[in-house]
Amino acid sequence: MDGWQRRYRLSNGPGGLGVSCTAEGLALAGVPLLAKGAGGFQARPVAEVSVLLKRAYAGIGPHAAVLPSLVKIADALNRGDLVQAMIRAVHLRLPELDWDAAVRLARANDNLAKYSPDQPRDWHGRWADGEGGEREAGGPVEAKPAASSGREAATKPKKRDADIPKAQALPPVSTASDFAIPANPYHAPPVFRFADDIEQANNSLWQESLAPLSQPNAPRCLETGEKVREHGATVVARQDGALEFQNKDGKGVTCRDFRPDLQVKDPTHYSLLGTTHTHPYDDGRVGVSFSGGDTQVLLDNPINFSLVQSGDKQFMFLKTKQTRRSDSYENVIKYQDDRVKYLMNELGYPGDIANRIANVEAAKNYGLAYYEGDHGVLRRIYPEVR
Repeated sequence: MDGWQRRYRLSNGPGGLGVSCTAEGLALAGVPLLAKGAGGFQARPVAEVSVLLKRAYAGIGPHAAVLPSLVKIADALNRGDLVQAMIRAVHLRLPELDWDAAVRLARANDNLAKYSPDQPRDWHGRWADGEGGEREAGGPVEAKPAASSGREAATKPKKRDADIPKAQALPPVSTASDFAIPANPYHAPPVFRFADDIEQANNSLWQESLAPLSQPNAPRCLETGEKVREHGATVVARQDGALEFQNKDGKGVTCRDFRPDLQVKDPTHYSLLGTTHTHPYDDGRVGVSFSGGDTQVLLDNPINFSLVQSGDKQFMFLKTKQTRRSDSYENVIKYQDDRVKYLMNELGYPGDIANRIANVEAAKNYGLAYYEGDHGVLRRIYPEVR
């Protein structure tokens, strides 16, 4: 992996100081680089983007390819092609900012907002303060006495209700019927939410996977040289539709691959639904999704879904009636493991983007729906929800 792969990557998590690209748009340290209107996304004016990037990167102007690339990213988002948008976002090659640079960027964005053509002006063309007063463009608002205390205080715009962040409502807990095999990927549910007890059980599996790291004398796997082990379970449905785990750790904990035990205990009261397992690494890597072997197990066994947990990140494939069996294990490897290596080593994509590309390609090839999420809530990535 060369240097630029480590330096240029997406920061889609909350509070990230790098480039983020989601269905909500493209941003740098939280400052939008695209505008969204009735017609969809479009690049912000060239002059604005140039000002923002020069402030963010201390006077260094943006690479010539950045500005036209914003148009292509907006076009991809408008088509619903989030993967393509994310790939192009990585190739903007905008390094993550430090805190001071992020502050400069935010202030520059605020200053640009002050020059909005929607701001009221007087007949001289000067900015008005909204109360008939006048001030120079970008100048300070005159301090006025506060009625309650008699002290001087700078007037501040009041927050509109639309500006106040609202907590996003959680989707209802998914039950067995939600995991029924749909006609095709487009009919797959847009979102799944696992019950709290299932989420807690998954977190317990993850902690068990990492436990050897705290044991100085824990044995290392001969094949990988690592201490950590994959842990997992079989997911079954009770008669009331609630989900439970059975056959924890499957057919035995191995160095790398979790081997599920799909024999349901008490089949008169439980039915087989899917599997869950972890992807841990000694070096602390997280967010590592499906291997070709994981996908092959799903395709060639009578289960509806496969769930993977790696850190807080969770990934899921759901079968549909269009899902076909694998031609061979080697062909599945070609579509995923080898594909991920090629995308990372030959094309320079970061691991998270390479994994997503390979997963979406596998989903398209085998008629699966693909989901990503965290803390038990997973949203459909392919096909993208419109």
